[in-house]
Amino acid sequence: ATGFMMTRNPELEPWQPDLDGRPFVVPPGVTEIPCIEDLVIGGIEPDDYDLALRMFKREVTNTITALGDAEFGVFLSHYNRMGLQLDLISRLYDELFDWMASAHGITEWVTFKDVLDC
Repeated sequence: ATGFMMTRNPELEPWQPDLDGRPFVVPPGVTEIPCIEDLVIGGIEPDDYDLALRMFKREVTNTITALGDAEFGVFLSHYNRMGLQLDLISRLYDELFDWMASAHGITEWVTFKDVLDC
């Protein structure tokens, strides 16, 4: 999905998970935690706001389904792009996080350290 957002190549639009979906440990103690792609790492034009929101909603929904009963997943964003387009991306994330709360009940956020300390 990130590749599609950056290139508009239709072959890159379908959702394709990188991992099976559930967190797992790879010896010697490396925890792999599936994460939602950063669809705005390349930035977005104001005209692409609705497309980015739709793609994020799809990414979140598919990731939640893939996670199954796992207690956590990862939402990440690159600070550089956020800083360059703070107003637009903050508005996008505010709308996305509101939707995540209402559509999926996601209202709790923790850091990587919090997860690893569990």
